[in-house]
Amino acid sequence: MSDQPKFNIQVLPVLQVLIPVLIPVLILGLILAPLERIDAQEFEISLAVSTLNGTAYNLLVGMAEGASDGYNPGEDLYAPPAPPTPSFYSSINYSNDSWFSCIIAADPDPVVFILELQFLITDPILIEWDLGGFTAGGEYTLRDAVGGGFIDVDMTSQDSLLVDNIAMTNLVIAIVPPPAETFIRSDVNLDGSINLADAVRLLEHLFMTVAIDCRKAADGNDDSSVNLADVIFQLAFLFNAGSAPPEPFPGCGTDPTPDPLECQVYCP
Repeated sequence: MSDQPKFNIQVLPVLQVLIPVLIPVLILGLILAPLERIDAQEFEISLAVSTLNGTAYNLLVGMAEGASDGYNPGEDLYAPPAPPTPSFYSSINYSNDSWFSCIIAADPDPVVFILELQFLITDPILIEWDLGGFTAGGEYTLRDAVGGGFIDVDMTSQDSLLVDNIAMTNLVIAIVPPPAETFIRSDVNLDGSINLADAVRLLEHLFMTVAIDCRKAADGNDDSSVNLADVIFQLAFLFNAGSAPPEPFPGCGTDPTPDPLECQVYCP
């Protein structure tokens, strides 16, 4: 009797159909795969803080995978001490340090940055920000340091604020990050289980443009792309004692390896 492994007869006909088109589709998938994407809890807020005479400070706050809450060269930038008054100045205070650029580690917990303002006598200060840096699902609020009684702005609904009250020397940027993307790997149809229906749904997505709500879940082999290799991986797991999908599996969880894929629907 041969010692060579026998492929399960149930999956063999499927593979005979898939293999002739596997190679070109895999190559096309690698070419078309997005190279970079903002993950669920990543964001950047670019602030231009200026006076009416045109003097401006460009500030940056945000969260990013791989960042730390300390100083990272090339990513963070400390701010020097404020010049003597009366003079205009602005910086970000986080963790008792002053920054022109402060990118911290991605975290599901709320975070607060302090926007420090130093007025030139009574000159108003204009704060502008880019609406394109916010990640959907989070809350981004700019308010005064006394609970929002004077200033309380949803930063996703407007892109500027003129501050003419010289007592407002500290404003709070309060952020509730979006929830983490949670999923079960290989649960393509998001029914909470892994079975043949998931492989069928993935084939429908690849060849019939049927939408799927969580591409991370469809990436069964965790190679940061969605293609026929994931179908082969799922079928081998289901019918030929192949390797189990990488985490998160078999329960719901977050992706331990950052990749360019995303989920529009999360599991509980």
